[in-house]
Amino acid sequence: MKIFRKTIPVLILATAIFCVQQVNGQSILNPTDSVYTYDSTAKKGTATNPNQPASNTIGKWVRTVRMSWNTNQWKCYIFNGMQFRLIYPKSYNPTANDGKKYPVLIFYHGAGEYGVVTDNELSLAHGGNTAFQPNINNGVWDGYILVPQTTTNYWDPVQITWAKQIIDYMITNNKVDPFHIIANGLSAGGGAAWVSVHNYPQAFCAAPIFSSNNQGNGASNMIQLTKFLSIWDFQGGLDAGPSPFDANIVNANMVAAGANYKYTIYPDLGHGTWDRAWSEPDF
Repeated sequence: MKIFRKTIPVLILATAIFCVQQVNGQSILNPTDSVYTYDSTAKKGTATNPNQPASNTIGKWVRTVRMSWNTNQWKCYIFNGMQFRLIYPKSYNPTANDGKKYPVLIFYHGAGEYGVVTDNELSLAHGGNTAFQPNINNGVWDGYILVPQTTTNYWDPVQITWAKQIIDYMITNNKVDPFHIIANGLSAGGGAAWVSVHNYPQAFCAAPIFSSNNQGNGASNMIQLTKFLSIWDFQGGLDAGPSPFDANIVNANMVAAGANYKYTIYPDLGHGTWDRAWSEPDF
């Protein structure tokens, strides 16, 4: 199943949903931003030991190096205490009046990749330099990938709201296509992807979800929210949590409702379905 653009109603956003920092009328999010490594010994308020921005304001942020590969393409930001990394489309030119609009894939990491607020690199441990960065650089995905990170081993619904607010800002300021927003996540992050499409069904066009399903997602009231989105559910046949039994029930209910739903089960895999899912030709 390829992920296509869908015509979905434009959300009428109330003015001043949130105020976001801008510099001389330009976006705070810029592909030329430097990536600074956190230094707790540096003077507070400097580039390597910055202050957090005001509430409801995006600010430039820092990293703690955790990966063995260079993460400089993934720029560092923070919003309401939620750190996030962002990689830009290969063809993106913030100053060009080129009429281009770019898709965004939000990736929610699993429970094992959380970090303290200055330690935002573990979120890239899965997919960062295998599924995501290479496909940005070779032009296969000429879009953004946004990777928020939690400071706990679970996703709070308010963080899903913050992720959407970041996207709203990018729609206004960074040439984002409002009809091509995708929620992707693995394990606990897959649960966050489900919450994203349940809470904001008109904001997303698709959600590929790895190893995170429960029977509640197949309830009739939930299906009414998601049946017109492109959802691709990946399940390990040997996984004990979530169980294939639960995923099979969701699949059956989705199919019966005529939902735009694809279900892929890997009989030989347990919980770790994501690497094989990312390598699917249609992904």
